Amino acid sequence: MKTIKAELIPQLYHQATCALIALGATGKYVLTGSGVYVGIMGKLTEQEHPIHDLDLKLIPDNPLIAAKVLTALSLTHGKATPLDKIEYFPIKGEPARFDFMYQGIPVNVFLALDPVNYNTNNVDEIPIENLDDIFLAKAKMNRPKDVEDINTLGWMKYDCDCDDNYEDIIHPYVLDKVKPLTDAELMSVFHADVVEGYYNTKSIRFTNRMFYNGSEAPHFTYQYIDMDTYWEDYDKVQLGEIEPKSIRIAVYKRMGTQFDIKYRTRIEF
Repeated sequence: MKTIKAELIPQLYHQATCALIALGATGKYVLTGSGVYVGIMGKLTEQEHPIHDLDLKLIPDNPLIAAKVLTALSLTHGKATPLDKIEYFPIKGEPARFDFMYQGIPVNVFLALDPVNYNTNNVDEIPIENLDDIFLAKAKMNRPKDVEDINTLGWMKYDCDCDDNYEDIIHPYVLDKVKPLTDAELMSVFHADVVEGYYNTKSIRFTNRMFYNGSEAPHFTYQYIDMDTYWEDYDKVQLGEIEPKSIRIAVYKRMGTQFDIKYRTRIEF
């Protein structure tokens, strides 16, 4: 795979952004990814982390126009990415990403509608993204090369004042499957309600039938399973009674492990 010399990152940044602005995708282009900590800051060498592409975040003047320009570039000059080569899961809240080639070099532009934490490099006058945000995004991808960078630089464990748990970021939970309740589970559910959970979240409270020693009179137990806040319809859910047959169980597995599983609930409307 073609590599980019770290010393050429500033020149490539200026050339690519000038071309994009000329095409109509105007706004502030913030350099992100390895171009920052290898190409500009020199925290790792090219040998430790070869640079293969240019990562940019665009804070657009006009999001619709920028999206049209970037979409056209992606369709006409896009880089092919086989599905079996995708190494990470999309994360809710991430900006839209557009990939294309510029002078034989892959360029990835993230259309950032949310605030971007950045400062301007004084030497080359290039806006560069905050390192903590760069590595947080890379950690969620859980790619070996990114994890190696994080460990080499000691990020999160030593240099970053962050409330997130290190293990949760390096090995995040990702959606494995969504399944309905089994017939046996439906038989045991007497009642189901959406209730308020902790920290302004929602949970489903199951009232389950339990029979002891063949007794015909059931005893009732309560089980709470948090709702899936990453589900696109989460905000549509109202508190109150729901039909058990409409409940779906989202199964999340921690990346890099086999048996660490977390369950969340959804509702089929």
